[in-house]
Amino acid sequence: MHHHGSSLILRNALTGLRAGGQLVRWPAWLVLGRDPRPGADALIEHQDRVEGSTPAAGRGEGAGRRVRWLAVQAALGPGVLALTVAMWLTAAVVVGTPLWWRFASAPVVFVPITDTASSLVGALCGVPLVLLAVACGYGLPRWHAAVGRAVLDGPRFRRLTHRVEVLTASRADALEVQAAELRRIERDLHDGAQARLVSAGMLLGLLDIKLDDLPADRRALLAEARSEVGWALQELRDLVHGVYPPILADRGLTGGIDSLVERTTRVIGSVTATVEVAGRLPAALESTVYFVVAEALANVAKHSAARRAGVVVRAGRERVCVEVHDDGRGGADELRGSGLAGLRRRAAAFDGTLSITSPLGGPTVLRVELPCAS
Repeated sequence: MHHHGSSLILRNALTGLRAGGQLVRWPAWLVLGRDPRPGADALIEHQDRVEGSTPAAGRGEGAGRRVRWLAVQAALGPGVLALTVAMWLTAAVVVGTPLWWRFASAPVVFVPITDTASSLVGALCGVPLVLLAVACGYGLPRWHAAVGRAVLDGPRFRRLTHRVEVLTASRADALEVQAAELRRIERDLHDGAQARLVSAGMLLGLLDIKLDDLPADRRALLAEARSEVGWALQELRDLVHGVYPPILADRGLTGGIDSLVERTTRVIGSVTATVEVAGRLPAALESTVYFVVAEALANVAKHSAARRAGVVVRAGRERVCVEVHDDGRGGADELRGSGLAGLRRRAAAFDGTLSITSPLGGPTVLRVELPCAS
């Protein structure tokens, strides 16, 4: 039996014995006016720790559901242990057929035993039983845990849990579709309207050169037209950058954050960046991390009066952690419209969390955690 599986089966059996004791005492506690539910809740919490599961809100509500859980644990805990022991004993007996035949003269185990060769055949028949016992050592505790959760959760809770999983997956798909659409809009603006404005500016420049004999007032109008085209081009570039930063497609998240750090360094003097991301993140998540860092650094540059700041981005298997800190004056308040509300909304779109520590006098530490798969 696998060590972890065997210890879990033993602990489940002890939980079953305790559950049986509570189940027997439950009517007496009610007669004596004691509330038996806290004892059951404590045992449920203990079993969650044993199984390594995370309890969800709304589990085990109602006395009837607690009683059913105690009954199931009282039956399954010792029962699974007894079944496991019986399987291993049977496997040991069959595998030890040569010994039994030699020393106890057992005539039959699963095949007729008449000599050493047939006893070895009987021992080989025990190998599948050993494999089955090992598999049960892995599987039975998980099945036990699944039954316990099903009793606690109830059918309505399981339906809600499944619905949440479906909605979470559909939201992730919607975010990816949105990111793809934003990339398409960015490409269309870059290759279409932006290119046309560049061409219009060049044509106006050529026109200015060729028509050097125009009156001063008309040359002023031409210069104003070139200026307006230039401003429109800059606004369009800013719009493209806000829709989906082209640098993410060109240089990835590390390059994008490096560009943000470079721009912020011109304002506050010293900004460091540590980006630990293996490979590319999903497009929607990558752009969200980029904009979180961009907005956080913009807040530092505008409001903190900091001399130094730092950005740390670490992506694990399950979560991406973003931290932006500065040595400014502190006192950042989400209610004062310093951009923190927008950051929180970005994080909430991914089921992420935002926390900020900003005492008066600093330092300020902003931390955002985003799940890798929403």
